[in-house]
Amino acid sequence: MTDSSAPASGPGPGTSIPLLNLEMERTRLEFRDTVREIEDRLDVLGRYRRWRGRASGADRAFPVALVAGVVIVGIAAVGVIREVRARR
Repeated sequence: MTDSSAPASGPGPGTSIPLLNLEMERTRLEFRDTVREIEDRLDVLGRYRRWRGRASGADRAFPVALVAGVVIVGIAAVGVIREVRARR
């Protein structure tokens, strides 16, 4: 249902063709910018690459340290599991 007392958005019925074209072009540009912003938010790999380009020092080493930590924990878990099985 629509509320007839609500103000209509956009140009009125007496608006000229050139003004309508300008309004459509402005709307098209806003839509394009919105779509680009959404694409940027969804592009995880691209955001990571931009972050890597801006990062320096310890920030750049963080992913490597994270992977190294996961590998060490994995190796330790395998060692614990083998030791437990050997004692049975």
